[in-house]
Amino acid sequence: MQESAQRSAATPQDTKADPQRSLAEAAAKGTPVEAGNALRALDTQNDGNRAATNAQVEAQKTSSVANGVYSATQSVSTTTRSVDGVEAVTDERKQTISVNNKSASISNTTTRTATTQEYDDAGKAVHSDPATGTPAETVQSRSQQTSTKSIDANGISATKSVSEQRGSYGVGAESKTSLGEKGVTTGGTVSGNIGDLNAKANGGITANSQGVTISGGLNVNAGPIGVQTSVEQVSQTGLTRTTTVTSAKIGTVPGTPVTAAVEYKQTNVSQARHNLDGTVTYDVTGETKVGGTVGIDAKQTKVDASLTTGYRTVHSITVAKDVNVTTIDPTKPASWPAGTRVTMKSEDFNANTLSASYQNVGLTLSQESSLGTTVSIEKQADNTVSVTAGPTAGFLSNGKLSADLAGFGAQIGVENKTSISAFSSFNLDLDAPAAQKALSEVLSGQKPPQASTVGVSNFATTNTLTNNYNLSAQLNTPLGPLGLGRKVNDQNVTTTLADGSVTFSDTFDPNADGKPELTISGAMVNDVAVERTFSFHLKAADEQDVQTLQATTGNMGIKVGDTVNVSLTEAQLQDLRLGNRPAETTLHERQFSNAALAENITLTGSTQGMATQLASMLSANRFGDHASPAQMFDSSATMPGTITVTR
Repeated sequence: MQESAQRSAATPQDTKADPQRSLAEAAAKGTPVEAGNALRALDTQNDGNRAATNAQVEAQKTSSVANGVYSATQSVSTTTRSVDGVEAVTDERKQTISVNNKSASISNTTTRTATTQEYDDAGKAVHSDPATGTPAETVQSRSQQTSTKSIDANGISATKSVSEQRGSYGVGAESKTSLGEKGVTTGGTVSGNIGDLNAKANGGITANSQGVTISGGLNVNAGPIGVQTSVEQVSQTGLTRTTTVTSAKIGTVPGTPVTAAVEYKQTNVSQARHNLDGTVTYDVTGETKVGGTVGIDAKQTKVDASLTTGYRTVHSITVAKDVNVTTIDPTKPASWPAGTRVTMKSEDFNANTLSASYQNVGLTLSQESSLGTTVSIEKQADNTVSVTAGPTAGFLSNGKLSADLAGFGAQIGVENKTSISAFSSFNLDLDAPAAQKALSEVLSGQKPPQASTVGVSNFATTNTLTNNYNLSAQLNTPLGPLGLGRKVNDQNVTTTLADGSVTFSDTFDPNADGKPELTISGAMVNDVAVERTFSFHLKAADEQDVQTLQATTGNMGIKVGDTVNVSLTEAQLQDLRLGNRPAETTLHERQFSNAALAENITLTGSTQGMATQLASMLSANRFGDHASPAQMFDSSATMPGTITVTR
């Protein structure tokens, strides 16, 4: 019987008129319903014709123990063919077990695959092995079920999935439930396809001590066209947030060296935050962008470029917890309860990215620029409002160079972010016509008042320049990675009051070697800084820092995470040596800019070293005779400087 089946498979033209062959062709060419009926009819006719020699059974079992991990796999595969050898059904069962000292899992998979050999009217195989000419089998249907159970340090989980594919039609579903320290999570996905049209929907719920998160999404793709949408709602103590993302993408069909795509994406987030002062802040943020990408992939060389444009908005309302936020009209502050604050921000942005690679060397450059406006209005106890309004601008640039040669990999990255704002702040008496006009102009996006006038008081302008610089480098070697980096944050704030007086504040955060943040503040007279105060911000990062700072300040209430601020006047700081100048040189010998002072003041890098050095300077008769740390940092009038703690 086996030899007959082999001959029949080798000479399919001899069985061309066989009714079983007709049923096989119907199964291969008909609709899913016709195919199913034909396959069932074929199975019925073959029940009496199949023999044990037509069934092939393969069984395999392995197990091993290595490095404390036990793993075992056992599988059984049974293939049953029709008498003519054209049709085949394969049933496979597989079980995998893995156990170690931290986790255990067991997985069971059952798969049924139906295949056929297709022939044309001349009896020639439509698909065959190019090397041997042996007829190849085409999958007509495949169904699979998988279940997995596992337990580890994160908890226990169970997953089950089923799928069915018949020709160009398919459906699938998966569910997963887990229980662990992060709470209970349950969810699933449902997917289906008709030819090139694919759709997938998902949903899930997570519940824990913090609250409940509900999420869901839908993805639809048809060749180069895709549409995606997702929704997530978070309900926690003091916070409720809803996030919605919708995107559509049109791209070229893969397979050519040149690719292009256009994408539209919209993101909206709304949330409510309960503040410690008893107020509630409602935020609504949105971003809409349109972008295009073009790429060339030519063997060892690849180049991609993208351009994106869009806008962002932020609307924020803060009210007392007993106030219905829906009653707040942002354009009519006269009707607001006292303490209500409304902030509106909007900005347009443009971004571009260029990346190129050749063999194992790659370069990526990106930039983003933005221009926008901000308006913030707060209702006072009387019929006045405090207004802050003005333009904003930002610029972000990134560069990354990477290489991988002979087992060594290297990466160098540079990021520079700059933001600028020029705000006018003033109070408006809403009973004054001039104030009402000024408010209307501000809400309509016009230029705010430039000086105090009737109904407009406490006028001031504040200019802020913030720069963040980050340099990082990493070398990957067979012995492990080696890395270094440098981060510097610099913020300059200049405020001009109605009487013409100017104050400034420069904050330098080197973020290197644990050096403390330094703020230099004072007044400006004829563009020259005077009456400068130097404030060092010492972070209590761990218990050892806490002990050092408690001892040097005498404040036993300092805790991990607190910041101890040591403020000294310019006269009190005069004995600090400058890092790259002779030891005998002091501040009085040269007028230094704020940036130079921040860069050159020599202080030990760590918080403990900083506190110890300040204590040492004070106790060495530089700022008076204070023998003990508690006396050195005492808040008495004879104590130079000011010590405060923030958390």
